[in-house]
Order: sequence, then structure tokens, then C-alpha cells
Amino acid sequence: IVIAEFSKKAEPHLTENTRFWVVRPNVGLSGISGLETLVSGSYIAIDPRPGPSARTFTGLDRPPGVTAEEDGAQFQLRADNLGSSLPGAPIFYHDIPVGRVLDFALDKEGEGVLVDVFIQAPHHLRVRDTSRFWQLSGFEISLGAEGLDVKMESLASLVTGGIAFDTPATA
Repeated sequence: IVIAEFSKKAEPHLTENTRFWVVRPNVGLSGISGLETLVSGSYIAIDPRPGPSARTFTGLDRPPGVTAEEDGAQFQLRADNLGSSLPGAPIFYHDIPVGRVLDFALDKEGEGVLVDVFIQAPHHLRVRDTSRFWQLSGFEISLGAEGLDVKMESLASLVTGGIAFDTPATA
């Protein structure tokens, strides 16, 4: 239980939708975060969002996948299996990182996996009904008449996996 005192200037930001969490050092697929807490100590972060005024809050167990200050859009993908699509794994468009995996869960039937992703602006506008997403394994090896053929994705996808997408041009 934390009791906090806010200045009058903060009142418009204290709503039912505002989120709080403790910032600590964290190492994950998306990199290292919270390193400043090694020197300053842990602190409480805030993600203010519009809504009705509130005075009591329940903190999050972990930082939110997306904060109000990030422009872009969230999408939900369905896949047969999770592969390397763990939270924090990058999303690529033409080998450029444009987003990240937020979370995953089994679908209602337990037959597939639902993967929540966030695509940063302005790249989220490239996602359409015709967009195709696929998992990156980092590399592909094939043996043919011309010998061994090795294709590698970016170093980031080799280490963390991830997802790529493209949207075919429409006629």
C-alpha cells in the first residue's frame, strides 16, 4: 500500500484509467530498461489517460506494453504456434523494426495462439486486411543443385526471433 501526495497540477491526470507501476531494472528481449534505478532506486511511474476523476488506484504488476504517449496501433494476430513471438520480440517491416510483441494467449478452442502486437506510427497505417505476418526464425538453410544456400534475417531477429509483415499492393 502506497500513499502519495500529488500537486494540484496533477489532478487532471488522476483518472480511473491512469496506470501506475514500479520501475525496476529489467532485462528482456526488447533490451534493458530501468537501469537508472541502479543509482536512484526504484520509483513509481505513471501513464495518465483521460477518464473520470479517481483517488484510489491498483498498481500494475509489470510495466504496460504501450503507454499513452506512444503513437501507433495494437493488433491481434492468430498463429498455429507461438514460435519466437515472446513479449518484447520485434516486429519488422522490410527489415526495419517498427513494433513489438506485447502478449500472447491460447485462443478459446485451445487450437491456436493469439498474439497481441503494437505497431508504431506511422507504420501502423501500412497494416491492412490484406497484410501478411510471419514468424522469423533468424535463418534458413537449404541444399540444392547449386550447393548450400544460407539466408539470414537481421541480427536482431537471429537473437530474439520476431515477426515480419508486408502488405501487397492492391490493383
